[in-house]
Amino acid sequence: MGQHDVLAYLKKHRNRWFLARELMENFNVARGSIVRTLKVLEETNYIKSQLANKVIRDKSRLKKTTKLALAYSIKNGSNSNN
Repeated sequence: MGQHDVLAYLKKHRNRWFLARELMENFNVARGSIVRTLKVLEETNYIKSQLANKVIRDKSRLKKTTKLALAYSIKNGSNSNN
């Protein structure tokens, strides 16, 4: 799993927000690995983040510990060719 894989996944699900935990489970990688990848993608303006409780409508996806977590989505008009 690398930046390309995460970016391709987010692009495929363009209109959805994901918690780092959900991406970690989807790619079967350690939390630190996905968090580092998300940080790099956000710093390079490929993805955006917002508070999960503001953008995730299905509240069953949020646990007590994730209500203040960040959710991630691809930026509209992302300059990625993936």
